[in-house]
Amino acid sequence: MRPFGIRSVCGPLLSLLLSLAPLFITSGRALAQTYVVAHASIAFPFQAGTETFAAGDYTIDSSVPSFIFIRSKDGKHYAEAPTVLFGEPVDKSEAKLIFVKRDGKYVLDVLWGVLGKRRITSELASTSNGAKETREVPLKY
Repeated sequence: MRPFGIRSVCGPLLSLLLSLAPLFITSGRALAQTYVVAHASIAFPFQAGTETFAAGDYTIDSSVPSFIFIRSKDGKHYAEAPTVLFGEPVDKSEAKLIFVKRDGKYVLDVLWGVLGKRRITSELASTSNGAKETREVPLKY
């Protein structure tokens, strides 16, 4: 009987890892996210997700397909808002945030971005077919 040693385990294990390396490399590239950040100057107070923001300059990160992240320029205010994709990407010149007025406050409702059009999912239940006051804010990439 041959003794069980490090050589008997390492040889086959090394061969297996080397044969799977190309698979890991290509799947990593396929799963890599595109980091997309835009800037917006919002001239009115608004609500996004569960947070309320003052008028000001904001960074919008839409890298994750099911969320957008909103951060104030000074980094003191931050929110995550769950989203659902509903349309094709737009050119940078058409990118914008769309706010709707509800109960006297502007609420972030839709993002038109370079990775697609997204609706804030917390707003789906509040969406009605009636006319609403809306405001649009261009995004700068």
